[in-house]
Amino acid sequence: MERATTFVAERLAGTSVFYVACVDARTVAFAHLFPAYATLAQRTMWVLEDLFVAAHARGAGIATALLARAETHARSSGAVRLTLVTAKTNRIAQHTYERSGWQRDEHFVTYERPLA
Repeated sequence: MERATTFVAERLAGTSVFYVACVDARTVAFAHLFPAYATLAQRTMWVLEDLFVAAHARGAGIATALLARAETHARSSGAVRLTLVTAKTNRIAQHTYERSGWQRDEHFVTYERPLA
């Protein structure tokens, strides 16, 4: 837990943005965003790096509320878009994103190069 706390503190000292959702004074969800640069648009974009809702809090609209908050933040910063990646098998999350107005990217294939 100490490592996670240090990681979040370092992100908050930089340019990352975290939103948390609490129920009965307990954190049940969070969203983590960080800025990136859309070169062709010559504007900032935001990456929704993490969106997590604890199992017992799912189905209450918390993810939808965090998505809306992330969008409000991105719009207020003048960003050109928000982007995220989710597992192909995470159908529940995909449904939530699409219901919230997110569009599936049909033009690009994502690659990654593991370094560790």
